[in-house]
Amino acid sequence: MFWDGRATGWTLHDPLAEQAQGPFENPVEMGIDRNIVVERVAAASYASLFLQVYPDTDFEDVNGTYDNIARAIAAYERSSAVTKFNSRFDRFWKECQARKIDVSEIDTTTDLSKLPQGILTNRQLQGLALFNDADRGKCASCHSTVNFTDAEGNAVPPLFTDYTYANLGIPTNGRLYELAGGEPPDYGLGGFLESQKIDGYQAEYGKFKVPTLRNVTKSRPYGHNGYFTALEDVVHFLNTRNVAVIWPEPEYPATMSNELGDLQLTDVEEASIVAFMHSLTDDSQ
Repeated sequence: MFWDGRATGWTLHDPLAEQAQGPFENPVEMGIDRNIVVERVAAASYASLFLQVYPDTDFEDVNGTYDNIARAIAAYERSSAVTKFNSRFDRFWKECQARKIDVSEIDTTTDLSKLPQGILTNRQLQGLALFNDADRGKCASCHSTVNFTDAEGNAVPPLFTDYTYANLGIPTNGRLYELAGGEPPDYGLGGFLESQKIDGYQAEYGKFKVPTLRNVTKSRPYGHNGYFTALEDVVHFLNTRNVAVIWPEPEYPATMSNELGDLQLTDVEEASIVAFMHSLTDDSQ
């Protein structure tokens, strides 16, 4: 968890809970001391419910309570209230499953008229085909559309990540460093591995976690440093990074991926990919 992988599970045995502790005290995010977080939970109307779940809680034990607060947040994040899987894409995926169609194999050679109709728009179907195509959009090479199975052997919809780390060549976001009081570059995964004295960290400099694209329309800004404010900008960057003079130099070019940057997509094709990503937004109910 985290863009640089530093929430490992080594402390709380739960990477998601460790990640949940970060935003409170991060000066670029909430900037709240953990003592204040614990005080607010202790004074909240739901404090009695918190004590039901964690009956051994001593609010005077700030660190122990802070750990339990993070565990509670992680439990909520894992719940169906957050991971709904009820987006337009999920309805399309279920229909494809029923027809024995592998969504990950849909590309620009596919006859889109033979796919389930009336769920995704024609533009979104075209975007999916480009998204999957290994020679055109190349999106699924990292944001995987392959099914996986749960512990019971049931097919689960794709999560749109392959859990790897990559350097896309995103420019420096000076505002982020200004707020954090630091200096570029951010070494990402390599920086974390170096801090842990793990061999091979130099090869991971500048690489950041490949995020899921589920509900991506709700997670602005984009990129590990928030450089992009709109999905359209991200797609245009990945399409034209190497050929358009509008883009500043990458923050850390040495390990930058060469698979992207000159995809030669048209404006319409870029828009189709963005339209498809809008289908990944869960319904609010």
